[in-house]
Parts: sequence; C-alpha cells; structure tokens
Amino acid sequence: MSIVTARPAEGEVLLDRLLEEGVAVAHECGGKLACSSCQIIVREGAERLSAASEDELDMLERVTLSTPAPIGENVVNLQVLYGIDDGSSGGLANDNVVDAWVAPTGAWSFASLQADGEAALAIKALRLAIVVRSTERQGVQGPASMTLFPDLPADVQVTLNYTTEQRSFQYQVYDTIVPLPNQRIALCAEHRRYGGIPSAGACI
Repeated sequence: MSIVTARPAEGEVLLDRLLEEGVAVAHECGGKLACSSCQIIVREGAERLSAASEDELDMLERVTLSTPAPIGENVVNLQVLYGIDDGSSGGLANDNVVDAWVAPTGAWSFASLQADGEAALAIKALRLAIVVRSTERQGVQGPASMTLFPDLPADVQVTLNYTTEQRSFQYQVYDTIVPLPNQRIALCAEHRRYGGIPSAGACI
C-alpha cells in the first residue's frame, strides 16, 4: 500500500487536493456532490475537519441505508441505443446532429469504446426504453411479444417475448432520449485520464 501525504489549504476541497497529488479517486459527477463515488474513510483527525453540510449528510444517508431505497420500482427490462453523429445521413460528422441509432455491440460495445476513446465522442445521445410491469396480475392476457424502438430500422429494434405467466401482467414502456452535449468533458474527466482512459490523443 502506497502512502501519499497531502496538505489541503484551509477551505480547500479534499478531493481537489488528492487529485492534484495524483491520487486517482473516483468522482463520476466531477465533484458536484451528486454521485457519492468519492467516499473516503477518515481514520484520524476527523475533529479538524469542518462539519458536514446538509447536502453531504443527505448523500451519505442515501448510500448507507440498511434497506436500499428503490430508484425505479418494477423495472423488468432496460434497453439502450447510441445516437451517432458520423455524417452517415448526408450531413457532416460532429455537427451535433444524430445521424443513426446503433446498438451497443461490436464496434460500439463498452470494451471497444474503452479502447478507442475518440470513437466514443461520436455518441451524442442515448435512447432508453424502460419496461415496467404491474405489481398485480391482470384479468386478461397481454400480447405474446413487445417491440422496443418500433419507429427505427429493424436491425436496432428489440423484441421481447413473454411466457403465458408473464402475459398475465401489464407492461408499460417509457421511451426517452438523453442528449449528451458535454461528451468530451465526461470522457476526458480527470479520474479517467489518471487511469489512462481514453488514449492521450483523444483529450487534446
């Protein structure tokens, strides 16, 4: 185990000081107090720290509940497509217009995007299909299948098939698009660059 000595100035955020010292502390939200990924354990000297703010206490309570608080109940399926801005629809690449929707497989799989950070910058939006199911069985049988993203080409549509038992429940699909306007900022966040992801050239 390596030991790093960091001496934050009065009022300085500890996360900022650790990052300056080269400590790769995860902070998915960029230090905005929105994700709790940068938790640390203070073993000594806690009395010299300022009191936790209400926002900090609220975040800590949410991630340490003995009974996890549900974020979305009865979600039984989640599918995602990437909105690609590559000029393939006749426009220009990187003009912030989605040219095509692709499944996160093959060249667009997580492993491929981790290896090629520049390719990930072409993703300008996410399209999510969230399937939720009723808590109680219904009096009638539902359809034997459901197609997600039905307005898109067949090669990116997702078909869900249901058993007789599953058809006794009611299903609802929430289809939404999440734009990613700051993709380069997220991709090149400090904690990712400390880990060598993506390649250095992608963040110039």
